[in-house]
Amino acid sequence: MELLRPAAAAILTLLLYALLRQLRPEFAPTVLLAGICLILLSAAAQMTGLIAETRAMLQTAGVAPASVSILLRALGVCIVTQLAADLCRDHAASALATALELVGRFSALLLALPFLRDVLAIATEMMHG
Repeated sequence: MELLRPAAAAILTLLLYALLRQLRPEFAPTVLLAGICLILLSAAAQMTGLIAETRAMLQTAGVAPASVSILLRALGVCIVTQLAADLCRDHAASALATALELVGRFSALLLALPFLRDVLAIATEMMHG
């Protein structure tokens, strides 16, 4: 049921965007950005439970809390990168979108390295342990 509000917001945003694109094209991108922000706020409210559960599972597995935080930041980088790249593609800037996705991938990987190091240490301990 939590999907209904964001879906309704997306449909309303698209309708307003299509209308404004015909009547006042200079305001259409602003409506689109407002709709994206509204939907992301809805997603942020849902993420709190997911984040808490993920932290609990990873801590049970022996992953350090700092690594969990880093992993969640890497996920945030991926989400923001994807949204920005999609906006670039919507405005016929696919090369810019591809460059942005490349930078986002590297950033997420760099953020996740300490987490991967912890996972590798746990795996090595289990193999020798």
